[in-house]
Amino acid sequence: MASGKTLGIAVVIAAVVAAGFWMQGERSKLAAEKARLAEAEARLGAGVEQGVRALDAAAGRVGQETAALNDAVSAGASLAAAQRQRALQTGRLMEAFVAAMQVKAAIVSAYQSNDAWPRDNREAGVPAPEDFRNERIYSLYVQPGGQIRVVLAQDGKPAESLILQGSVNRAGLVSWQCSSPDLADIEQLVPACKRQGEGS
Repeated sequence: MASGKTLGIAVVIAAVVAAGFWMQGERSKLAAEKARLAEAEARLGAGVEQGVRALDAAAGRVGQETAALNDAVSAGASLAAAQRQRALQTGRLMEAFVAAMQVKAAIVSAYQSNDAWPRDNREAGVPAPEDFRNERIYSLYVQPGGQIRVVLAQDGKPAESLILQGSVNRAGLVSWQCSSPDLADIEQLVPACKRQGEGS
């Protein structure tokens, strides 16, 4: 009977010891798993941080490229506006020259008939200054001393002036010089014309 109890106690002790070893093994496995999870989390965190840095850098590059593109678009728009304005100005000047061409012939004819420059539109035999008015020309004046003054139009109002000054050489031939007192870029628009002050 006693030996049976002893055997039972021994079996229980052996089972407890075995359970202890099993639990210790499980704890070791659990610790190793925790270590692997911590390492994986650290790698994941580093990867996420690196990814965030890469995204920030990419966003910065996109911002720079967007700013450069906006600058290019703005510069292109400014250039297009300047070219459009230049084309409009050139068109106004060309129309002014066409109108002045007809008046020059009348002035030369009046000069040859009277041996003197006509003093105004009436003496030159041309329409009144305001009769030349259209979208691009505001008025055209025949002035004393063989001068034609074409006032350009801008939005229906008087703008810059174009001056054609006649002169007679010894042979009696009339030549013309072109200038403007207020068109800053006249020499670029019409190379034959000069920028000069009023009355020069």
